[in-house]
Amino acid sequence: MMLKRMTISLLAHRPTCGIVSPSSSVLVTHPTGAALLLSVVGKDLFRPVGAGTGRRFYHLSGDVLEGRRRGVYSRRNASSASREGLADVMRVREAMKAEPAVESLEAKDGLLPGDAEVGEDGDELASKSKGKLEGGLYLVATPIGNLEDMTFRAVRVLKSAEVILAEDTRHSARLLQHYDITTPMMSYHKFNEFARRDATIQRLKLGGILALISDAGMPGISDPGTELVKACVESNVRVHPVPGASAVITALVASGLPTDEFTFAGFLPLQTTTRRKKLASASKQTATQIFYVPPHKLNKTLDDCVSAFGSSRRCVVAREMTKFHEEFWRGTLEQAQKEFEERNPRGEMTLVIEGLSESAANELPSEEDVKLELRTLLDAGVSPSEASRQVVEGTGMRRKMVYALALKLSKNE
Repeated sequence: MMLKRMTISLLAHRPTCGIVSPSSSVLVTHPTGAALLLSVVGKDLFRPVGAGTGRRFYHLSGDVLEGRRRGVYSRRNASSASREGLADVMRVREAMKAEPAVESLEAKDGLLPGDAEVGEDGDELASKSKGKLEGGLYLVATPIGNLEDMTFRAVRVLKSAEVILAEDTRHSARLLQHYDITTPMMSYHKFNEFARRDATIQRLKLGGILALISDAGMPGISDPGTELVKACVESNVRVHPVPGASAVITALVASGLPTDEFTFAGFLPLQTTTRRKKLASASKQTATQIFYVPPHKLNKTLDDCVSAFGSSRRCVVAREMTKFHEEFWRGTLEQAQKEFEERNPRGEMTLVIEGLSESAANELPSEEDVKLELRTLLDAGVSPSEASRQVVEGTGMRRKMVYALALKLSKNE
């Protein structure tokens, strides 16, 4: 059993627990002379060595020991809390005698164990579990489904920040509870971000340490936060990105489509005309196209994509990524259209569509060539709909544009 000795300072303003692992133990001494051997249960959470799950737990917090039993906290003065642990100390004293010399955790250069040593340029030279953070706004990525995708740095920043700005405090409460993060939250979403932006900037200018999180993924990507970041940059407030999970990258790398060049278009516009214009523009790009799609709009979106991109363009529908029901459906847009007409998929989706091939982009016929081919088919008695279909399949051009030309030519006859 590894022992670490800690002295609780009456002047300490934060726990002096340093970096300890769940397999180690801590010998706590108080200026009153009382001692208590504690085993590490979790960050800042300890219990007497040998105690069962129903025994008292302790938090080390400056000049007091906080006892906790069954989730209910009770504050007592240091000497009283230490006396309660004397029985545990007596019970393990013989075992302590056989242990090697106890390591002393002392404050170094004014820094308590667990602090971050900061250089002149403001960079963190050593980051600990409860280290000091430089003032500014921290954009913290959160899991897109699986809670295990949280990074060590993200947890440390959220624990050390003064306030967490959350898109949905009720949704984020589950994440914070999972990682034992007790930092207070404040709602910050698209309905109140302009009302709270000025006060937030003012607090940051005074040296505040605030963390911004969204419901899932990286803040500012199709989520609130973009305007706040702009305001920070304009006010010379430092912005610290804490990268992590992202639905865009997750869907792209697992799609099997080209990743060397891609365009992320976020959520498509609600207005039909605007949405179709955006898809028409995207269909001409050689880069892989990525869209966020709500489940109730998937079928309508696929209909519009078939009209814009053509029925044979390859696509991937990524659903419930990193979760139990994760799915990457692959096929053509026409196949996807038929597949999801018969299903009622749930969960947020990411639609990845193959870009226009270089050869197709270079070989698109001119409008005059298209008119000539349509005229030939129409003169042969082919209907405008069938003529446009054959031209689209042969050229890769947008069906809507070709069909409009076919109708125009048929009316002029």
